[in-house]
Amino acid sequence: MSGLRCPECESFVGTSATAEVESTDFDESTGEMEVEIRMVLCCENCDHEFGEFVDTSIVEVDGYLDYLDENDEAEENEKSYDEAEVEPSIQTRKGKKYYVAKWTSKVYVGEKVFSVQGEMSVTRDQFDLYN
Repeated sequence: MSGLRCPECESFVGTSATAEVESTDFDESTGEMEVEIRMVLCCENCDHEFGEFVDTSIVEVDGYLDYLDENDEAEENEKSYDEAEVEPSIQTRKGKKYYVAKWTSKVYVGEKVFSVQGEMSVTRDQFDLYN
């Protein structure tokens, strides 16, 4: 894909990306956290939006189901989770530019805390470009 010409600043530009969490959900029965992330491809100069990519990242909460199996009273404890937080970055992997959204969250079972993290990475050609 060739360089993008920004209609706002009227020059060929590099791109950056922003990321935001659309939703966070935790399935107590499977121990999986599901985070929907929206990434926006932007002009490096003026932040004009070129397009977006929306997808879901699903991660098994490490140790959650084992903890429930090993602790009989844990099943009765209140369970909750934090809304995921996301941090965008740009990385080069094997010579190709990737827009990366790393997310983190926590799951609580009574006083026990499980840290959760996941990642979604896309290339520029995966974005749905606006007309």
